[in-house]
Formats: sequence, structure tokens, C-alpha cells
Amino acid sequence: MTPSYNEELISLFVSELGSSSKKIQLSLSEQIDLYNLATGTYSPLTGFCHRDDFVSITEKMQLTDGTLWSIPIILAIDEKRAQEILSSDIHIVDFVDENDSHIASISDIEIYFFDKDAYCLNIF
Repeated sequence: MTPSYNEELISLFVSELGSSSKKIQLSLSEQIDLYNLATGTYSPLTGFCHRDDFVSITEKMQLTDGTLWSIPIILAIDEKRAQEILSSDIHIVDFVDENDSHIASISDIEIYFFDKDAYCLNIF
């Protein structure tokens, strides 16, 4: 078996984080990304990419710490939902599946906007 990056898998499982009134329904591919983050498959990532890492990955194919990483793992939400979260005092967002079943919560929220055309040109 190939060892993980730095021989350490990142685990994002916690027993209790809390709950919020803000819910984001995840698509199947987003649920897979979330699962891969939580189980360490995307180690050394510790969550969806923040803006600094997003820019570094799209421009230099590496995280801000210099670790090679070719495609940012992001959670795309629509502008309406982004504005709801930005205009409130929300610190935790709940993720739900298509049946509105709670599957995860996230507390480290950073919302940013980016040029999708430039992103596609840089990544592909």
C-alpha cells in the first residue's frame, strides 16, 4: 500500500459539532468530496479549500505551504445562499442530502467568489 502524504491521514470526524439553521443540500459529487475529506482520502487537505489555497492551486498547482495539489476541492454554493450566510452571524452550516437528512456540519466557513472561466483555463 502506498503511504499517505507525510504518512499521516487527516480525519475530520468529531462526535458533536452542533447544529445551525442554515442548511446546504449537497449533490452526490459534493457528498463524495465531503466523505473523502472526512476520511483522509484528500490528505493533507483539512477541509474545502480556502481562497488562498484555491488561488495557489489554480496558479501554481500547489497548496500555500508548497505541497503539490492540482485541483482545488471546493464547495460551490449559489449566490443567494452565500449572501444568506454572509449577512448572518452563522458559524456552523449543516450539510444535508437530497432527502434533507443531516450528513455533516462545517464550522470553518470561508465564502469567496472566483472567475469560473479563468479557473477552467488554469485547471484544464
